[in-house]
Amino acid sequence: MSEIAEARPFFTTEVMAEIRARRLSAEEPALLRMWNAARALVTTMALLLVVLAGITIFTHPTDFQEQTSSAGPGVYSAEYVVLARGDGDDDLANDQVLQTIYDSEDSDGQ
Repeated sequence: MSEIAEARPFFTTEVMAEIRARRLSAEEPALLRMWNAARALVTTMALLLVVLAGITIFTHPTDFQEQTSSAGPGVYSAEYVVLARGDGDDDLANDQVLQTIYDSEDSDGQ
């Protein structure tokens, strides 16, 4: 019991007219199409940039100084050698700097 549906008399003409109208209509600009495709990625990257900038700005540099000063006198970490070198309270010789860096790499097992 299958029924056969008859097409309207001008069905083919209407379909072809719609195809021509779509072909002649203006497309979205390429920049808009690209933005629609990459919107989520760009938004996520911008949000991550804002978060990282906030963390960088609002992290107090005194936290690092307190950590290095609590280690005791004469104990230097690689971070202290690189970041707190300009304090002026004591000058490190080049061999002390290299020894500290190489010792910290050896303790990591690398």
